[in-house]
Amino acid sequence: NIPLGLNEYTNPKFKVWIDKIKNMFPMNKKDNKIYLPEYEVRFNLDGSIITAKYDLIIIDENSIEVWDWKTENVKLEYIKVKDRIQTVVYMFLAKEAVCKIFNLNIDYNNIKMKYYQPQYDDIPIEIIYNERQHELNKSNIIRYIDMINNTNYEKNDNYKYELIKNDKHCSFCEFNKLCNRQDVVYSMLEEDIYEC
Repeated sequence: NIPLGLNEYTNPKFKVWIDKIKNMFPMNKKDNKIYLPEYEVRFNLDGSIITAKYDLIIIDENSIEVWDWKTENVKLEYIKVKDRIQTVVYMFLAKEAVCKIFNLNIDYNNIKMKYYQPQYDDIPIEIIYNERQHELNKSNIIRYIDMINNTNYEKNDNYKYELIKNDKHCSFCEFNKLCNRQDVVYSMLEEDIYEC
């Protein structure tokens, strides 16, 4: 029930996507599920703050579903999203932060992440979780943090890794202003999403 600001000028494709998403979640007033759209959590992992901003989290009595909408022009595949840093962080924080915030003791096996691309079909890609994957995700996050902390941004020899810039990606990455002191090129992003 969040106002979307849709009107006659809204891209028709976007309207279709929104309708598909609405149909996936027929909210029943009798269910006890908690729906958290655009929900942000932060977690302190050994002194490093990790943040996730979820498109949607659905909390049930014994489960958590993490939903992420994707508008890429390429159909996603399970093999390519299961190890994405987004998947790793979102699922890790669902167990560590969301459970803590809501005082839940949800088993690892009852945490799922679903990637949904409304332009392709009505079946989301579902990633399941377990304790072994949770420990692996934690190790990977710590490894990424170490790599970031040891990346050479200033071109001196005190760091282990050298920053390699990807100009095509940087031009529409939301962190371009931080890394390169340049604005995001929104027209490139819109072309990629809406094929304008």
